[in-house]
Amino acid sequence: MYSIRTAGYFVLLLLIPALQATPSLTLDNYESTLNSKNALVKYHQTWCGHCKAMKPDYDELSKMFADSEQVAIVEVDCGEEVEICEAEQIEGYPTLK
Repeated sequence: MYSIRTAGYFVLLLLIPALQATPSLTLDNYESTLNSKNALVKYHQTWCGHCKAMKPDYDELSKMFADSEQVAIVEVDCGEEVEICEAEQIEGYPTLK
């Protein structure tokens, strides 16, 4: 028989794909990602209510294109990646480009 702990691990393994979030870009991968694919980028802040509200749908869209070699659905956290957001002149959240 399986223990409750084993059953819990099994359920967690089933949920992992559903928990995957949209890939986040950083200074290290921003240019290479945008130069290699057509991209939809969401620039956001963690405190932004509109950003939080759109997250589930945006994550779902990202999952739909996860295996695409031509399209990237990605995001940039402007609280963490200030340099990127300043260079892109992001002034409101969320901003989609």
